[in-house]
Amino acid sequence: IVDSKFLLENLAIPPLKALFEAAANDGIDHFIINSAYRSGKLQQKLYEENGAAYALPSGSSEHQTGLSLDIGSTAGKMENVAEGKWLEENAHHFGFILRYPKNKVDVTGISYEPWHFRYVGLPHSVVMQEKDFALEEYLTLLKKDQSYTTKVNGTTYFVQYTDRRTKVNIPNTANFKVSGDNENGY
Repeated sequence: IVDSKFLLENLAIPPLKALFEAAANDGIDHFIINSAYRSGKLQQKLYEENGAAYALPSGSSEHQTGLSLDIGSTAGKMENVAEGKWLEENAHHFGFILRYPKNKVDVTGISYEPWHFRYVGLPHSVVMQEKDFALEEYLTLLKKDQSYTTKVNGTTYFVQYTDRRTKVNIPNTANFKVSGDNENGY
C-alpha cells in the first residue's frame, strides 16, 4: 500500500518499485509505507510530542533527506513477519539498507528499527551488506581508503571519497554521480 502523501527523492523511486515487484514475485506483498520525507516542521513536532525515544529533532532525522522511509507490513510487526525478513535479506540488491540493524546499535546510537530503510544506491548497499557495515562504518572505510572498485550485476563501479579540500579524478566516462555523505564529504 503506497499513499501518495508520502514523498521520496526521485532517484529512489524506481529501485523502490523494483524492490516491491521482486518481493511480490517471491509471494511477499503485505507492505505499507508508514513514513517517508518529513519537513523540518513535522519532524520537530514529532520530536516534541513523542520525545527522543521516538523521533530525532529537526535537522537530525534521515527522513528529512528524502532518502529514508519506514516500511511496515499489514501482516504484523516487521521483526516478526516475512516482509521484514525479506527486506533485511534483499533490500541491498536495490540500493536500500536497513539503516538501524539490531547488531549495530552501538555503532549507530539508534535502537533497532526493522522498518527504517534508507536508499544509498548501488554499489554502496551491496558493499555494506557484504561487509556487515552500518552506514557509519562504511563512511569510515571510504574516508580511510579514499577509493575502491567493485562489480555489481555486471557493472563496474569506481567509488572515491573526497571532501571540499581534496581534488578527485573522475574517470573518463559520461556516466558518473556525485553524492554527499551528510558529513561535508562527497
